[in-house]
Amino acid sequence: RGAELDAERERLRVLPEQGLRGAELGQGQVLAVIEAESNFNRLAVSPKNAQGLMQLMPATARRWPGPAPG
Repeated sequence: RGAELDAERERLRVLPEQGLRGAELGQGQVLAVIEAESNFNRLAVSPKNAQGLMQLMPATARRWPGPAPG
């Protein structure tokens, strides 16, 4: 899974730049949250139903200006 994770990390490097322009978080911070919350697994679902890379709850994800989890 190591090579797969590296490929996913590389693919995701552009997402923080595209999705968070104007936000007060830097690209490194966003990538750190993604790693901590989902380990770069876009299909991750927590026991409390938080979903996606940043483990957002469904109601929060609907308000977020980025792509939907999963």
